[in-house]
Amino acid sequence: MLKLDQSARNHILFIACCLGMNASADPALPLAPTSRDAMFAHDKPIIICNDPIKNAACAGLCTEMKISYDEMKHVNGRDIDPRRALAKPERYDNNGIKQRKLLINKTPPYEATEVPYNEPNASPDINPQVSAPDPSTQLATYEVGNADGKDCKWATIWFHGAAPKKGDLGVTDNTFGAAFNRMKHLAHHNQGLYYSPFLEDFGPEDHASMKALVKRIRAKTCPKGKIILNCGSAGTSVCWDLAADKEMAKEISGMVLIGSAGGPTEDLEKSEIVKRKVPIVFTHGEKDGPEHWRNLVLKLHKADPAYPIRFVLFQKGGHMTPLRMLDWRETMNCMLTQAPEAARAAPALKKDPASAESTK
Repeated sequence: MLKLDQSARNHILFIACCLGMNASADPALPLAPTSRDAMFAHDKPIIICNDPIKNAACAGLCTEMKISYDEMKHVNGRDIDPRRALAKPERYDNNGIKQRKLLINKTPPYEATEVPYNEPNASPDINPQVSAPDPSTQLATYEVGNADGKDCKWATIWFHGAAPKKGDLGVTDNTFGAAFNRMKHLAHHNQGLYYSPFLEDFGPEDHASMKALVKRIRAKTCPKGKIILNCGSAGTSVCWDLAADKEMAKEISGMVLIGSAGGPTEDLEKSEIVKRKVPIVFTHGEKDGPEHWRNLVLKLHKADPAYPIRFVLFQKGGHMTPLRMLDWRETMNCMLTQAPEAARAAPALKKDPASAESTK
């Protein structure tokens, strides 16, 4: 059998994309195709697609994109109750999902305790109350996927916005068109892990907590995998704090920013993750004041055309429209392929009992 190196495989995959073949089925892509890909795919054609990315795993994606968004179609058509943003049942399920809620110590060796919880729901009538840990010593997070640390290839952390203590949002299946359920399945079925932590103040306390979470992932649950930060609204400020931290920048392999509400005001080049060529995606609704972030992206792209950075705008969209609208499999496949390996990977430590599979 003829053996091809990775360069040759990528070249063949690129040609396949150009010829309209089903390149997404190629095993070189980190996330395999699913039966729901069409349900979560972007509408075609794309309105604006400037500077196509020359990477087979990013076929169809560009440095600057504008994608159509229609509230009647993408909200009313996907939700059973648009007023409450309750997704239609056919858009989500938890079949086979391994999900746990953990309290994690913020000091080495970052031991964790699994705690009971009620399944979060977007309906305010049944959404559970949060039992918060002592933020000075512990952090709370949900963890989805196989956390034994043996086969993990990537992990992603969702940083919520809106208000403190909203970690439940990131595992609520029937909201934002079932976007979070989509992420849970992508992690579970592709040797990944998905985390949804509870943020406290979007400031120094959360910076310390998220450093501890990243260190636990690196030491225990995904020692050799790439770590991607997915950040929404006020949570983007915590992500940028980590991105500016020299120690953390060595561990971050990618960052997706949704409705940015914090971060650099002038140059991206000064950020530690930019110095490492870590891929970044800015996503905004057209009504959400996107020009500052678009200008930062285009400025960096002009200075370094090869830098893996993208700006995605949703036509007529609002603050959190991108969370509902992003094609998460497409986004993660492109980012994981572009992403550098961690600058340093800690050896896996002996797993603590709390990482055992939940019986829930």
